Amino acid sequence: MPSLRPWWRDIELIFPLCLFVVTSIYLAASFEISTAFDSGFVNSAFVPRVVAAVMYVALVFVLRDVWRRRRSGAAEAAEAEAAGADWTGPAKIVALTALYIVAFRPLGYVISTLLYVYALFYLLGFDEKSLLKRVVYAIAITAIFYILFDAIFNVRLPKAGGIL
Repeated sequence: MPSLRPWWRDIELIFPLCLFVVTSIYLAASFEISTAFDSGFVNSAFVPRVVAAVMYVALVFVLRDVWRRRRSGAAEAAEAEAAGADWTGPAKIVALTALYIVAFRPLGYVISTLLYVYALFYLLGFDEKSLLKRVVYAIAITAIFYILFDAIFNVRLPKAGGIL
């Protein structure tokens, strides 16, 4: 069996475990969400709970794969590959998401989400040749989620100056 670094120094193992903790906090916070009226099974806490459940399932698969790689000795190959990996793209997305969270209340849902979705498209290189397509898709996604949360789930979304 090849020598492996200790589990607490293995980023492929630690990162999913950290996501598990964050997901657990997120799920616990979803139980603090209250609605103005009882809407049965599907209410404003439904989507966060579904997201947490999907995240748990995904983390189980990720951890299973990490465990298999560690046992097979493929961890050294993955470690060598990860050493040369470019983490600037994911770091930009994390920073952009943090900025979105900070801007959500002051700018309101519409403006902050529109800018966030457009910026994600830009960072991910979505349809680089057509600025208009990116804008139209960003508007469509913002509108769809606005309708979903405001009209269907009756979640009060923040508005910039009470307008948008």
